[in-house]
Amino acid sequence: DEVSDSSTFRYDLVDLTRQALAKYANQIFLKIIQGYKSNNINQVTTLCDRFLNLVNDLDMLLASHEGFLLGPWLESAKGLARDHEQEIQYEWNARTQITMWFDNTNTKASLLRDYGKTHRTTPFCPLLRVPPFSFLKSSGAANKYWSGLLRDYYRPRAAIYFKHLISSLKKNEPFALEEWRREWISLTNNWQSDRKVFATTATGDALNISRTLYIKYLRNTDALGLDGMDSFGKPASL
Repeated sequence: DEVSDSSTFRYDLVDLTRQALAKYANQIFLKIIQGYKSNNINQVTTLCDRFLNLVNDLDMLLASHEGFLLGPWLESAKGLARDHEQEIQYEWNARTQITMWFDNTNTKASLLRDYGKTHRTTPFCPLLRVPPFSFLKSSGAANKYWSGLLRDYYRPRAAIYFKHLISSLKKNEPFALEEWRREWISLTNNWQSDRKVFATTATGDALNISRTLYIKYLRNTDALGLDGMDSFGKPASL
């Protein structure tokens, strides 16, 4: 109908679905941490896979509207360049601004990577640079929900974190903090220097994708024991 065909309506639909799925992802992450603390490797492995699949689906959702694409950000930066060398620099600047600033070492991330307030009493969410509830609500200007950024940067980064969680359980050893930092910092530096071109036009139908993801993830959240939990992992209150 006239409303569902509106670009504004579809933007809001994608944004609302994104927020709901982000909150669901926070809950999965907290369940992963619970499983890790209780040495439940089956739970951790299953939920890590579900989290990574959810990131893929989130990226597909965001790709369905031009307002949630990484491509225009990078192409706009490159468009300001006067020559090829400047284009490479401007693209690197644009990629760095939305990931991690460059005053890092091999095992210590930039202190400027977080623009918002952090809460050190909560578990760290590997998908972003902030605690898991910020997956629902951005804490700073650099946190972007863009198709391309989730699939090509945050998903591999989360996969590195989960790999070390599972390895820690299998080997019955402490979490390899320094090795994890080394891998994701290397991933970040490589992504910042990459020249991959990302889409600047939307693909897929936002209405159908939103409906499909609602059925897939949000209709039966109790299947993972997530009902009754808020995004902080505490019992939800009315």
